[in-house]
Amino acid sequence: MNAKETAARGEQTEAPHRNWKGVSDTGVVSGDKTTSADFVYKSDGRIEIPSQLDSCRFILLRKSSKRPIEKWREKNYGVKDPKLRGHIRGRKNYGIVCGINGLVVVDIEKQEDVPQELPPTFAVRTGRGGVHLYYHSNYTNKVLLSRNGEHIGEVQGLGQYVVGPNCQHENGNFYTVIDDQEIANIDGERLLAILGDLGIVTGK
Repeated sequence: MNAKETAARGEQTEAPHRNWKGVSDTGVVSGDKTTSADFVYKSDGRIEIPSQLDSCRFILLRKSSKRPIEKWREKNYGVKDPKLRGHIRGRKNYGIVCGINGLVVVDIEKQEDVPQELPPTFAVRTGRGGVHLYYHSNYTNKVLLSRNGEHIGEVQGLGQYVVGPNCQHENGNFYTVIDDQEIANIDGERLLAILGDLGIVTGK
């Protein structure tokens, strides 16, 4: 059974052995795996939204920035909306609204802090070298994550957004897909239990 079939049935996947493809900060893939046309940053400057995000809601961000250009809590768009498509054709960034349709993003600031026990899922390396792990969950509240008193990230939920893959960070690096499988399901209790078992303190 593939990841999409597993997600459709609402089943949990086994803990992963991470084998993310080597991707440079400029979006160039190294190693044996190559990116698909669905999510590479187009050489002609177009930003493409990966098909895994088709059911999400999107907001418009400034070019090479995470700052919205509108009151984003009042305006969001479907993937085929002409305004969104025109926006990204202009090489401007877009954001993904969390908490809608059960979408949460485990946002870890450093790749080495990513909990290996979390199920494999659609994943993006951020412009600053962190990782976004996308999940569908029945728990959609924002959660702060810390270990040994040090902040290591958040679970981005209702009232939050993340910068989308293929967008450009203000430092010039790109948000790059490092695992292009379907978005996995995870029960909220299991998510919090995994984080707790690893000594990761959670709080709002």
